Amino acid sequence: IPEVRDAFAAGDRDTLLRLFGPGYATIKDKVGVDQFQFHTPPAISFLRLHMPKKFGDDLSSFRQTVVEANRAHTPVAGLEAGVGGLGLRGVVPMADSAGRHAGTVEFGMSIGPSFVATFKTRFGVDAAIHFKDAKSGEFKTLASTFEHGLLAAPDWAEALAGARVIRQGEHDGLPVAALAAPVLDYSGKPAAVVELVMDAREYAGQFASARRTAIAIGAVVLAVGLLAAWALARSISAPLLDITRV
Repeated sequence: IPEVRDAFAAGDRDTLLRLFGPGYATIKDKVGVDQFQFHTPPAISFLRLHMPKKFGDDLSSFRQTVVEANRAHTPVAGLEAGVGGLGLRGVVPMADSAGRHAGTVEFGMSIGPSFVATFKTRFGVDAAIHFKDAKSGEFKTLASTFEHGLLAAPDWAEALAGARVIRQGEHDGLPVAALAAPVLDYSGKPAAVVELVMDAREYAGQFASARRTAIAIGAVVLAVGLLAAWALARSISAPLLDITRV
């Protein structure tokens, strides 16, 4: 949009706010875009539509998507942590009317309660997102559709290292299965852990049925084997007894 490109290149924050301020509330409520932000190189916040009064801070120490988009003049998208927490972000370079690079614009969607609630509704599986706090070194839960799972911090740490952790157990008296796996950021590195907890009653029923069938087959095979052994023993022992009597 020429007017947007010119306003951004000219450092006209008021014009950008006038153009996008009223519409931001709509895309936030209906689409879930929590962050809408313009940056100048390398990663200086120029305008946050979600927080207009805060600008001018340098994000280059932790917002590598913005740094990369400004450096390479190419779009960068994926998971990354920011001031507002972990989120799915798309950062796109912007140029002025003459084609000179002016900075970037970003749209971000938070990984929060609405995300895991939608996941559960769509797939019928409880979900939680955990991340390791850089300062404390402890795991924190961003969002969850359940209160208590089968997994704990050691399992999450194993998953964050790249492993897939699977556990079976009971929750509220029902058999469940839990999986923890790494969630990769835009660069392919583990950024968080997703924990999925699924009702395993159907699979437990199938396992019990298969076990009963296996036991029944084993009993029949054992009975047939004993009968064959008895018949074989008689066929051998009878001549030996006759020889002994002679």
